[in-house]
Amino acid sequence: MGLGIIEAARFTPPTFAEGLENWSSGDGVAGDPGYDLSPDASLVLGDSDFGACLELRKTIEVQKLRSFTQTPILKETYLRVRCRVKMISGHFPAVRIAGWAGAASGAHIAQVTQIGPSVVPTAYGQLLEVSAIIGPGLRDGVDMVWGASPDYGHFGLDLTGQNGGVIRIESLQIEDVSALFMLQSTNILDIRDYGAIGDGETPNYDAFSAADEAAAGRRLLVPEGQFYIEKGLTLRSKLLFRGTVKLPVSAPLCCRIISTSPPILMRLVKKSLPLKKPFKPF
Repeated sequence: MGLGIIEAARFTPPTFAEGLENWSSGDGVAGDPGYDLSPDASLVLGDSDFGACLELRKTIEVQKLRSFTQTPILKETYLRVRCRVKMISGHFPAVRIAGWAGAASGAHIAQVTQIGPSVVPTAYGQLLEVSAIIGPGLRDGVDMVWGASPDYGHFGLDLTGQNGGVIRIESLQIEDVSALFMLQSTNILDIRDYGAIGDGETPNYDAFSAADEAAAGRRLLVPEGQFYIEKGLTLRSKLLFRGTVKLPVSAPLCCRIISTSPPILMRLVKKSLPLKKPFKPF
């Protein structure tokens, strides 16, 4: 489950007033240049809207801003990254939340979505909020689906579009918004929270296995969609189906099934598994 907004400080990076050396013009990983030595950035202490904030000049095609802080990515947890921005002068850039996904080994996990939706100022002094939700599952409202692989992220902003604009940026806030995605019943775990994707093609063996290991007596929900499991799988948890599973003919699925609609379940079994397929409920 999510940790709740009470622990927001665990996720939120340092404010700009705490030092621009905490902020990178690269991906935020060790060795990247910091904005404390950049002519493109300066700390503004008395902005009428933001108080202490960062003033950033766009000078390259994609002007990056990333925290050197490693924000932890936890199972079943959805994070919202947000801040406010306003244009001061020059050309109007597009602004988006962006991140860098990392594994415990320090390796970059490049295959996940690492940019959010863009907003574009239309007037000087206009206050705009830019935000994105990052989480393990492909849910409505999630902008950056990271699955179960990343262990941490470096978060910040991208400025894109024409160069020459000067923009002020409020310190970023990162909060746990997992409650927005939790099921009404806390006895049910959604497999999407462990990275399962129901597009009929993405391999989901690892996601199902991770969800089953974490279930601790909870039921596993297979939501709408078709979830491809690329090899034989045995699950200890009970499954509640709303969608379907797809497996190779040589791969058995062994599980316990709960369904409030047996006719729907029969269509599920016939559609998802060939008749010659060994389907083994406990």
